[in-house]
Amino acid sequence: MSKSTPGPWQIWPGNISSVSVRGGPNAFAVCACRLKGPDGRTTGDTIREGKADARLIAAAPDMLEALRVIALHPYSDPALIKIARAAIAKAEGVS
Repeated sequence: MSKSTPGPWQIWPGNISSVSVRGGPNAFAVCACRLKGPDGRTTGDTIREGKADARLIAAAPDMLEALRVIALHPYSDPALIKIARAAIAKAEGVS
């Protein structure tokens, strides 16, 4: 089982340069996604990328649970089970 911060995770707007993902009963910060590019500037592209990263990270606990269901379902396709198990191992630091 995962030892990560319990879900659900939610996006919390930050300032112009970051957005954070928080989870658990006390809304602990799981991570912060920077909205600035390598040149230190904030642009429309970096804001869109950072927010997309935050959405993907916030969905991670739900996606991990879905993979567990696929991996354990008796009628799942063996190829899907293999992919699901590999992703679960990666998420849990086993791979």
